[in-house]
Amino acid sequence: MTSDLHTHAATRLRWSPRAVLFVALTCAAIGVNAQAATTPPQVNLPEGASNDRASIAPMVRHQGDVAYVSGGIGDDGQARTKALGRDMNLQMVFAQRNGNYLAQVDVEVADKRGNTVLDVDSSGPLLYAQLPPGRYEVTATLPQGRTIERNVDVPAQGRHTERFLWSDSNAQGK
Repeated sequence: MTSDLHTHAATRLRWSPRAVLFVALTCAAIGVNAQAATTPPQVNLPEGASNDRASIAPMVRHQGDVAYVSGGIGDDGQARTKALGRDMNLQMVFAQRNGNYLAQVDVEVADKRGNTVLDVDSSGPLLYAQLPPGRYEVTATLPQGRTIERNVDVPAQGRHTERFLWSDSNAQGK
């Protein structure tokens, strides 16, 4: 008789609308929490730009004699960009002062004679470059036209890191 009662209760629980609703809500809550835990830091892209990570996968590229890698969107993109750029002597980071990273920043690097040695759109908040040691002028421009210019000394050994930080209103084009 105990097994009949047990079977009847299990059958009833299996088909109960409350049980189905409970399981569905529990699964949904777990899914939302798992998604929130894996959501990467926000990257502000210009209007109309894609956040398709496959289209902006970081890879080492060359422009003239300069090797560079750009990326850093999401945890995987950031790890891959850092790994590819680990031996490069200039690191540039693009962000708002509130901590949000920025992508699609136009970057021009000119040598001491004013010759452009690198002119790229950074596909993410990180841009690494391997340059001959020396002094360079770096110009970083947002799609809205907001520009920051810096003189940067690139070392023969090690790396120089330059952070370009825009106020929130400047980064949003206000």
